[in-house]
Amino acid sequence: PTFAGRRLVTVIPPELRERMKMLSDREGATVAMIFLAVIQVLMHRLTQRQTIVLGMPIAGRNQGETEGLVGLFVNELLVRQDLTGDESFKRVLAKTRESMLGAHGHQNLPFDSLVQILRPARTLSRSPLFQVAFNHTTSPGKSLQFGGGLEWESELFPTGTAPFELLFDVNETPESLTLRIIHSTD
Repeated sequence: PTFAGRRLVTVIPPELRERMKMLSDREGATVAMIFLAVIQVLMHRLTQRQTIVLGMPIAGRNQGETEGLVGLFVNELLVRQDLTGDESFKRVLAKTRESMLGAHGHQNLPFDSLVQILRPARTLSRSPLFQVAFNHTTSPGKSLQFGGGLEWESELFPTGTAPFELLFDVNETPESLTLRIIHSTD
């Protein structure tokens, strides 16, 4: 593969964001869980597969010793969802909540160890256990003020690459909720 990709970006309208927040409060879920459930249902409908497996990065800083260290500690989690039957979205969201919490419970298992345990058919052209990924980040907003007049501003720019066949990337700030869909053009 060339890893060439395109990015589609949409800002979730404020009224839909508010409805998602109300749903998350009512169902004991997070906005990330709602997005993940929607993506799983979409993948189920597009592929007709009963089992949907998505990759999801996790910060890997759940131990006090690593919180102050500089470096990349990201690990990949697998979130598996069984969508057999004709279930309501409320039920799918509850199952997604449980599978996401379960995946977080195993976040210390290195992804490479999981690959060794499961022994999938391998090719160097793709991720061994998933080709669709979901990422959710929260940030304090578009710009941050530091002492001495120093200011940092976040800016998204297209890279023209896709690390997976499909990546759903949600960024949540106090002001907005943005969905980026990065897809392989191959």
